[in-house]
Amino acid sequence: LNLTYSRPLWERMHFSLSANREVGGDWNAIAQVTLPLSSRPGTLSASVRRDAEGSMSTRTQYTQTTPIQGGWGWNLAYEQRSSESDYRQAELAWRGAATELRGGVYGTHNDTVHYADAKGSIVRMDNQWFAANYVRDGFVVVSTDGQADVPVRYENQLVGSTRDSGHLLVPWARAYYAGKYEIDPLVLPANLSATHVEQRVAVNTRSGYLLNFPVKRVIAATLVLVDSQGNPLPLGSRVITDSGAASLVGWDGQTYLEGLESDNQLHVTLPSGDSCKLSLPIDTLSDAIHHLGSQLCR
Repeated sequence: LNLTYSRPLWERMHFSLSANREVGGDWNAIAQVTLPLSSRPGTLSASVRRDAEGSMSTRTQYTQTTPIQGGWGWNLAYEQRSSESDYRQAELAWRGAATELRGGVYGTHNDTVHYADAKGSIVRMDNQWFAANYVRDGFVVVSTDGQADVPVRYENQLVGSTRDSGHLLVPWARAYYAGKYEIDPLVLPANLSATHVEQRVAVNTRSGYLLNFPVKRVIAATLVLVDSQGNPLPLGSRVITDSGAASLVGWDGQTYLEGLESDNQLHVTLPSGDSCKLSLPIDTLSDAIHHLGSQLCR
């Protein structure tokens, strides 16, 4: 038989009471008050427990879960017992990008256990080595075609940015779950474009996956299209290149084109139905967007 009761108190404090009894046995009961600390990290809790033999114990505990992105965590506890020696526990943990260290002590005054633990992983994928935290389930390596410093998000949480090789390891992918991975294309140079910025992928348990976000180089130019009298072409005129790239003429003849080649033939159709043509040579070795100024369309 199990009975439970809980309710929130003031200042984010929470109270819970539970009791259970086996058939033919006596009652076990525990009452606990939990308070998340606002001025400093961690959660403080205090509880009183009575076991089936009638022994009483009080426990005070201060905990901070180690952040998944990295940082410090701890667990401090002291339990005063009426029928046994008092119990003590102290643990300190630190999680970094490549390892998780943990150490502490627990037990009674006459029986104390000391321990230390270190966890880490080494991953090789796409001809790259990664030192990672402990891989519990699966992992994904995100690739941005060699582009460094591109922010990567997993399930809307920022994981980090790609390193110089254009890779980032996500070591805590959940197996058989189609997690969402995103990159932020706003940091890419103006001459680069990402064909996909969001993908979902599921990995098998204890395995990894190379998730590629293709980044292509874009050759682009801005220009002002004018007629033989030097007047800007009308707003809404349609521009098509011989490679198939298309654009519209904006205010004052301003036009933006991308997907250009070293030698481009432009065909412009005006709203009136008239048309004109021009040749547009481009330096395809330049990484910058070309600003070509006024160009005559005949």
